[in-house]
Order: sequence, then C-alpha cells, then structure tokens
Amino acid sequence: MLPASLKSFIVSIAALALTACQSVPQSTSAIAVSAYAPETPQHSCAVHGNPDGALAKLTANRTRIGDPAYIEFRQRFSSSIPSGHLYVVFGRLDAKGNPVTRLYIGLFPKGSLAGVYGGAIVPMPADLAPSYADCLFHAKRRLSRIAD
Repeated sequence: MLPASLKSFIVSIAALALTACQSVPQSTSAIAVSAYAPETPQHSCAVHGNPDGALAKLTANRTRIGDPAYIEFRQRFSSSIPSGHLYVVFGRLDAKGNPVTRLYIGLFPKGSLAGVYGGAIVPMPADLAPSYADCLFHAKRRLSRIAD
C-alpha cells in the first residue's frame, strides 16, 4: 500500500501531465500572416551583417507560382566536423515564387570545439540561432521542399 503523500504526488504529476497536453480549438488559435517580416528575427542573419544570409537560388524544381513558403536543407563544409554541418533555411515566397524571407536554424553546441566533441559523449546545452558560417558561406549541397 502506498503512503497518502506518495499517492497525492502521483495524482498531482498525472494531473499536470494531462493539463499540459490540452489543445486549443482551431477557431481561437488563428495565426495572422505577417507582411513578409521575419516572424522570428532571432533566426535571421542580421546579427552577422547579412540580413538575408548567403544568397542561393532555390533548388526545388517543384516551385509553383503562388506557393506560400519553402524549406531548404543545406550542408556546408566545416573544418571542425569531418561530415560538415547541416542546417535548414526557410521562409516565405512572393507571388512569383522568389524567397522573400530567409530564416536559418542549425543546432550548435555551446562551448566551441569542446561543446562539439563533448556533445558526442554527454548532452550539452545548444543554440538554434544561425551561425556566422551558415549566413556567409555557400552551401555545398541543398535540397528544397515547398511548404504548403
């Protein structure tokens, strides 16, 4: 038989887990579309002096006029990581299918090289913000998808 305090603790944790999983009806969770301003400015390359990042023509051959957004998976050379570095670029497209915003996400361990190699052994804190190298260097490989 479990003590009353342990039962209360288990019930509290279960209640907390259930309330954390509650969803919001679609009608109350509408999202307004911005006028092509970066929705998440912390993912732009402005802090590295290049707001639009490294210019690169989209490689998606299925781009259609009127597609609203895109996501591009990129790989670039990295001197500290033999396999290179993978990151994503995403954003909105204009009416002609040209990128209007470029936002970058790449997982970077904190702590420079110690974080990179230490993260292979133990969990390390990391950032999702773009790296200067993602913003300034050209990608070695790109794979694009149009986001409907």
